[in-house]
Amino acid sequence: MVRTAFLVIGALVAAHAVAQDLFIDKDACPGEGCVYGERWVARTPVRLQSAPSSTASSSGNVLGGETVQTITGEVHTSPGRFIIHRSHGEFAPGDEMFLYTYLGEGWFRLRHNGLLKIAELGFSPWGGTSGKRCELDSTRCWGSLQQELYFEWWVKVRTEEGLEGWTLDVSAFD
Repeated sequence: MVRTAFLVIGALVAAHAVAQDLFIDKDACPGEGCVYGERWVARTPVRLQSAPSSTASSSGNVLGGETVQTITGEVHTSPGRFIIHRSHGEFAPGDEMFLYTYLGEGWFRLRHNGLLKIAELGFSPWGGTSGKRCELDSTRCWGSLQQELYFEWWVKVRTEEGLEGWTLDVSAFD
């Protein structure tokens, strides 16, 4: 009985320490400058989903030229693996972390030593104005991104007629 309890506790601790395959960051935005509650205008027709999933049923369509209000959003991220090469604050050489939501200005939501936290890593997943990311400059960087992170940004909108739904097609709006 005691042995079983230790095995269960050990499994829970191990599960807590590893990256999740998909992290859902509710009420979040990828990067900076995003504010919910804004009005967007659809440039083209947009199909809305009943839930933030490409397999969810359709809740309706937004027509080109139609105005919607953004309500909230979620960032669904498959994590990127980041390895520490030089000491930097609480991070030691050899440490690994899993990056989730990019919050802008070099800040990420991440998992390190089993804990979810926010930290400044000094780079953007999209590169800077030169198109290069921090980890490509060994004199400036203290870690490197080993595996790219992949994310989807789902936004929930409401039309003026009250139709609500989720979309991934944020580029269809101004």
